[in-house]
Amino acid sequence: LETELARMADAASHVSQNYPKARTFNVKAMVYHSAGAADSQELGCAIATATEYLRATAKAGLNINAACAQIAFTVAADADFFLTIAKIRALRRLWDRITEACGADIESRTAPITASTAPRMMSRRDPWVNILRTTVACFAAGIAGADAVSVLPFDSSLGLPSDLARRI
Repeated sequence: LETELARMADAASHVSQNYPKARTFNVKAMVYHSAGAADSQELGCAIATATEYLRATAKAGLNINAACAQIAFTVAADADFFLTIAKIRALRRLWDRITEACGADIESRTAPITASTAPRMMSRRDPWVNILRTTVACFAAGIAGADAVSVLPFDSSLGLPSDLARRI
């Protein structure tokens, strides 16, 4: 693991020097959510992963501000409206506190957050209800201040989405 983190940190250093607007790390907490993690567990795993990436990039020689600029997050948004809002807002606050403790400038303390509708909330028996679920999840992510929102097609749990599902 140490070897892989060092290689990733070297890649982050290269990207930071040559592509100043690009980000090397995307902490995808969707994996934890899909495995059955609660929202607090999803946040804990995402923050722990991002902190480890931050340590690895700092060890590779990047300053803390450049290291913070290499990290982004992707979290699950589901049909629990208020909990989705709270989770995204808490992630932003937690990341701000961690980067503050590491000594990052105030401009470097934010990371883009992408919210994606959760595959585990999608119904196979009645895919039309998924339109309502994804609408609630998308609206909650937007209200919470996600930088980008990705919505699964309503029939994605059945296999490849239909033309109608992609259009909606």
